[in-house]
Amino acid sequence: MVTSWDDDDDFLLDDEEEQAQVDTPIIAPWAMLVVDDEVGVHDVTKLALKRFSYQGRGLEFISAFSAKEAIEILKARDDIALILLDVVMETDHAGLDCARQIRDDLGNENVRIVLRTGQPGQAPEQDVILAYDINDYRAKTELTAERLFSTVVSALRSYTDITALEEYREDAYGLLAQNNQTIQHLIDLSETALFQLGRDDHIQRCNLAFAKLMGKEMKELVGFPLRKVAPEVLSNACIGEGQTSISMNGRSYLLKTQQSDLNRCCRLVVESN
Repeated sequence: MVTSWDDDDDFLLDDEEEQAQVDTPIIAPWAMLVVDDEVGVHDVTKLALKRFSYQGRGLEFISAFSAKEAIEILKARDDIALILLDVVMETDHAGLDCARQIRDDLGNENVRIVLRTGQPGQAPEQDVILAYDINDYRAKTELTAERLFSTVVSALRSYTDITALEEYREDAYGLLAQNNQTIQHLIDLSETALFQLGRDDHIQRCNLAFAKLMGKEMKELVGFPLRKVAPEVLSNACIGEGQTSISMNGRSYLLKTQQSDLNRCCRLVVESN
């Protein structure tokens, strides 16, 4: 069988196209929940936003036709960024009750909630904004395609800011914990007895050398008042700032104390004879 160069080229092109498809990352769309008891509202919303894109991501339309159904969806999914929520559904205030349940019962503070109503007089905007933790309030008659686009972009921008801040906080807490471990490791390397007291004289931190000097495990020291776990002479000497000589267990030590607004850092150095 004779294979032409053209056939080989096509074969290579097919491989390249397939590889390109495999390597191209798929960006998940923004999950948007539309809650309304009218099918037509869902259809019009999808039509108006069918070409929507923000930060290179489209929209995933999720439909709920009652407040109860919306709550069940939110219990099952934690990736919903935005809710377009009708006020009047199974009851005259179903949407308002749903908004409160999302915040209070589900504890979902990140999702952006935009209330939409066909009867704005029934739930005055100022009263709703003040009484409920929502992010926008719109009459259905004013939500043209352009206005709806702007509303969704604004809500998603707010959502990205909130989630970014949350990630930053988690990273900060993780870094703090990591730093604490690093600091603890470093002070444990010291042969000098080191300990840190809070304003209530509880031991916040100590090293292995101090625990050995006290004849206790570190877990028996940290979190306890110094006067309960250490000789009285040491507890009394730690009241002031500076350095003083004390005698414990038949040996002389130089206690050095440094005071700050939140704590006192103390060092016990064996005095030479």
